[in-house]
Amino acid sequence: MTRRAKLMEGGNPLLYKLTDQTGCTRGPTQWGENVTHVAQGTGKLCGPGWIHAYTSPFVAVLLNPIHANIETPRLWTATGVVGKTDYGRKVGCTELTT
Repeated sequence: MTRRAKLMEGGNPLLYKLTDQTGCTRGPTQWGENVTHVAQGTGKLCGPGWIHAYTSPFVAVLLNPIHANIETPRLWTATGVVGKTDYGRKVGCTELTT
């Protein structure tokens, strides 16, 4: 994980979640202030068993065109329980709170 992800808030790393302007991601999954979602933590990182987040706001914006390709993204700070990582680019969480 990057240095930024190692910053701890309440025992969980500080992460970043991209949504569209209405706070939605694929599925659709609705996000907002103090919203928590949970996942099983199974399968591949890019599968439905994980909630995706980024370890840096810069990485989130940089990788958006090749990951979610959200036209006008909204960036949320979040904390989560990280169970899988893509070498610090993206993480998979079993629980994520924006």
